[in-house]
Amino acid sequence: LPFLVPPSSCCSTSASFPLTHTDMKHITTFLRFLLPALLSVLAVSCITEDIVDDVMAGEGQSTVTLGVTYTPPTSASLQSSRSVKGDVIRTVQNIFVVWYKPDGTYAGSRYFTAGGSDITVTDQDRGTDGETVTQHAELKCNIPYGTYRIYAAVNMGDMTQRADIRMERDFKAIQLTWNPNDVAANCQMSGYFATSSDTQYAYGDAPDVTINRNNMALHAWVRRAASKVTVAFDAQNLNENIYIYIEKAQLKDIPASCPLVNPNTPMTPEALIADGDTIDYRRGTGGSGQDGDYRGWLRLSKGTGSNYYGNHANDAPSLFFYENMQGIGANKHVYQNFDNKDNKPYGTYLEVTGYYVNNGPTPSSGRIIYRCMLGKNMKDDFNAERNAHYKVTLKFKNDANDPDWHIVYENKPQDLEVQIPTPMYISYLPNQELDIPISINYNTDLSVTVTKVTAQIVTNHWGYDDHKYNGVMPDPKYGFLSLQLNNVTSSTAYLGAKDFTSFTQNSDGVSLTVPVYTRPLTIEKSFSGANIWVGRQRYAQVMVTATFSDGSTRSKTVDVIQVRRLINPTGVWRSGSSQKPFRVTLQETHSDAFFPKDYADLVSEGPWKATIVKGSDWVQIKSRDSQTWGNTDVVGGTGSVVDFDYRPGSTTTTPRFGLIKVTYHNNTCVHMILVSQGMGTVAIAGNKWHMSNVKYAGVDEATPLFEGSMFKFGTSSVAYKSLNNLKPGYGFPTHATEASDANLDRKYECYDLNGRTCEKTFREVGIDVDGFNSYTMTENGAYRVANFEDWETLTDAAAFDRYYGILYGDECDHTVTSTDAAAYTSDGDEKGMLGCFVYEKSSGNHLFFPMGNTGNGRRQYYDCFNDASYGQAVHTFWGDLKYADRTQEMASGHAELVPCYYNLWESPGAVYWYGTRHSLTTTGTPAANSSNWRYGFDINFMTYGFTSYTTNHVYENRTVGSAAVTNSDACYLRRISN
Repeated sequence: LPFLVPPSSCCSTSASFPLTHTDMKHITTFLRFLLPALLSVLAVSCITEDIVDDVMAGEGQSTVTLGVTYTPPTSASLQSSRSVKGDVIRTVQNIFVVWYKPDGTYAGSRYFTAGGSDITVTDQDRGTDGETVTQHAELKCNIPYGTYRIYAAVNMGDMTQRADIRMERDFKAIQLTWNPNDVAANCQMSGYFATSSDTQYAYGDAPDVTINRNNMALHAWVRRAASKVTVAFDAQNLNENIYIYIEKAQLKDIPASCPLVNPNTPMTPEALIADGDTIDYRRGTGGSGQDGDYRGWLRLSKGTGSNYYGNHANDAPSLFFYENMQGIGANKHVYQNFDNKDNKPYGTYLEVTGYYVNNGPTPSSGRIIYRCMLGKNMKDDFNAERNAHYKVTLKFKNDANDPDWHIVYENKPQDLEVQIPTPMYISYLPNQELDIPISINYNTDLSVTVTKVTAQIVTNHWGYDDHKYNGVMPDPKYGFLSLQLNNVTSSTAYLGAKDFTSFTQNSDGVSLTVPVYTRPLTIEKSFSGANIWVGRQRYAQVMVTATFSDGSTRSKTVDVIQVRRLINPTGVWRSGSSQKPFRVTLQETHSDAFFPKDYADLVSEGPWKATIVKGSDWVQIKSRDSQTWGNTDVVGGTGSVVDFDYRPGSTTTTPRFGLIKVTYHNNTCVHMILVSQGMGTVAIAGNKWHMSNVKYAGVDEATPLFEGSMFKFGTSSVAYKSLNNLKPGYGFPTHATEASDANLDRKYECYDLNGRTCEKTFREVGIDVDGFNSYTMTENGAYRVANFEDWETLTDAAAFDRYYGILYGDECDHTVTSTDAAAYTSDGDEKGMLGCFVYEKSSGNHLFFPMGNTGNGRRQYYDCFNDASYGQAVHTFWGDLKYADRTQEMASGHAELVPCYYNLWESPGAVYWYGTRHSLTTTGTPAANSSNWRYGFDINFMTYGFTSYTTNHVYENRTVGSAAVTNSDACYLRRISN
């Protein structure tokens, strides 16, 4: 009594969209038997003769062997919160066998339960077409000789005492009632026995079977009264900037009951249950299904990784229902006829609800519903047959408005309506442009025209919602957005409103583009047009108002989001002999920590593109799925992860440099990847800069990733190793837990003048206020430490661009997402290094200046922690690893004036010594410890700062505690070849 596989004569149906009517013959939604019926073919070894049905029965009794096999669907499950797994019904719990005489009267029956002495249930591996696990049962039943029609009812319990089994016609008409609260309870199955195992005996009327020998074997194909639907979504043929947010898929108008054997054709409204099973795609948002909740739903778009969801495996979340045979009808593609359900008012249909967003040139958004009548094809068949698996794939196409389904879209353009895609994204960098497309719909029969469009910035954040000082400086002039481009490094100019009177006329009204801009790097009170936060977006709102010739107005507001600052990755270095590929995957974080712990792949809201700007003769890129390297653009679709592969196309004996520009979020946001290969000096601004920091006296580090050692000013004979930074107690200090002078005698691992390891305290190494040129660092005049004038040439914004982020080296072939992604310290570390890239526009060459494996590129000689407003006592510290000169968070009074920088003391950055100190005075020599001395260069990660360090960090006979001190901090060195 095998549970069967679908017969070959059974047709496959595929509900897919969008399809033209002529495409229907190619529909690929397959019908399979969910409960492939009681499988056949259990041959018993003692049977040696064929059974002949037309032999007279005679007298006696036969022990009949019956084989029962249940074949459930298989596969991996979708992520869904309220659906039922497709293999929920696979267990044979009990079998009732009943046989009737040719006149339809009752002749006998036998009841079997799993585990009984006359039934054996085992699992078998069939391995056919995804139906791999089969539950197989063998039964033995004594039946008197005679001719009968023999039926099996599975999971119906013991029916022996039921009156409605006394006649065959009543047995076949036994009504099953749908249990909506326990899908597994709707597991009833039925079939009949035959002497042949041919699958044709799964259908039609039961044949007469003659029992005339002992030890006969019969076969039954049993079908379940219920069928199921699995749903998948295919969005790869959508246009760019189109999003479908799926809320749920639900069966509608399912039969409330079904005959055990006879076909089921409900013909009254009362015979249907309006709401059937549901697959919920809202992913735990708990929303009510209103528009405000849709961003938490399953989102589909064109891009790889976001353009397909779901599967049709046997254990995929499924929607179950009783058979509903409504016959052949009119073409289902009569799109306006769904009010009458394609003239099949009692048919069962699938409904998918969602939210539609079109952020393209003609923006639109609103609730949307897709509906499909079930049947054996998508054209004219409305027979949702029992024991079938309907595999429905919704194939979205173009703007998702022309599928082979019925559509209800609840947002149509109205007369005199302003339409804008929202939200829109703008770059985290300063002086960047975003063009906002605007459509104004009006009926030309109304005899009105658009006379003016006004754009006004109504909200303009400098911070983020939960910033400690978010409530201060609410004036929009402190925000990141403006309606004018200043295109300078520093400016307070701000334009908050602008009128437009030039439009493009079209059939539905007019359209125009309103450009908005991020502001310069530095604006009033230390605010910035660049997003200084790695893990936080900033928000602005622009209200667009159309004024019509009759004096009326219409307005709509667009959200403009300045994206999170991207730092991972920003650069890739390869040695001259290496062509090792690197998988560039842009990472973002939602953390406001300077060193995030929750990096995640950046998904582009719209198409993205990677373009080689510099180095196309040796820089090669490709999409991650391609095998072909080249210098053509790599593109990705809406909703896809921004990732691509890079490699040097050849080897080199001299250093070379390249630049890859990545645009994302509909190509409105910019991020740069700086690539380099080889080591040597770099010609920049008339100097021959070295590519790496100094390791010890006269010796550079082997690669640009190493931060190098830290030196006291003017002293090259002792180099404090970078590995000290990672030792417990040697890193960034927690001042509140340290006592005064606690680290005074702390030993540091160092290099001596010849590169040998030694140990020194921080205070015992002295300085030379004249600088490094009197030491062996000069190597007989061949090299020198970069001076004030050398660094100043790099600050020219017209000649140089700067980028801040993580550089990866030979060890890495992909973007690292762990917490220590920027903690490179030793050869072999699969990590990167945080730093500043300085890019010379004219040559395309660049330099990288590390900020250290902890991001704190300065070790302070003296640090006093004392702020009465925090109620804390004075503590003095020696050799603390801390970039910022501040000792703690700003006091509130100060922070309210420059709220962006209230936690500047934790900020990453680095200080590089000048070769000799520089005097700001034009005549005479400043006094010791004068503020007119400059000793080094300041690179500030948080503020994008790149300027001379303005606070003295060299002490000449300065009183520290009770002693007169001549000493300094420890900082990095970069050399130049003469």
